[in-house]
Amino acid sequence: AVRSLFVRNTTLILENGGDIVAAEDWPGIRLVTSSTFNMKGGTVQGWQDEPAVEVHNGQSNEDTASFAEIYDGSIIGGRSSDGVGGDAF
Repeated sequence: AVRSLFVRNTTLILENGGDIVAAEDWPGIRLVTSSTFNMKGGTVQGWQDEPAVEVHNGQSNEDTASFAEIYDGSIIGGRSSDGVGGDAF
């Protein structure tokens, strides 16, 4: 399994059999500035109180925005510190 990915200005493709597990205190995937996450299979697992996938889109325009395209696979939020399920996105 890969431990947390920080993606900037690129496309990340996750296919069947791929596994991304969040490192401590980080989301599994953090997309910033002009990035795309294309999920065709596999699993992304979040960390406690952190989302499995975090998409930063504060740039507010198509040129610098980030996007997630989910076609297949599983996105599992991390366990929350209060025992309730965490956020997937």
